[in-house]
Amino acid sequence: MILDSILGLIFVSSTFYLWYRVSAKLPELIAIPDQVITERFHEDSARLRLFLLNIKTWYREQHYQEAFWVIYTKVLYKLHIFLLRLDNGVVALLKRVRENGRAVNGNGNGEYWKQLQPESTPPVTKDNRIREVRVKK
Repeated sequence: MILDSILGLIFVSSTFYLWYRVSAKLPELIAIPDQVITERFHEDSARLRLFLLNIKTWYREQHYQEAFWVIYTKVLYKLHIFLLRLDNGVVALLKRVRENGRAVNGNGNGEYWKQLQPESTPPVTKDNRIREVRVKK
């Protein structure tokens, strides 16, 4: 509950700060003429096309393809390791929260977490199955 409140407060404050910064820049952006914006857009798109053309010609050379795939696999491997470490951190955080919950709820017996555990489910029989609406013919 407290964590949700803190995250909500951070979200609201960051949204307000972003709105404040954007609204401070709006008068400057409105003062820029449309023709300047259009010229800048054309320059940037020409630069992007030139950049993509260089990448395409670089990739078509065979000896660079191997370097590209080596870099690509290293990036994916590091991303995989990062996600595994993140998962381990979340599990450690959950363990710590559970231990603190046991200490708070009295003598470390974990009554709070036992309340959260689902009871054993009853066996499925014909009586408690969902019945079909249509009658079979």
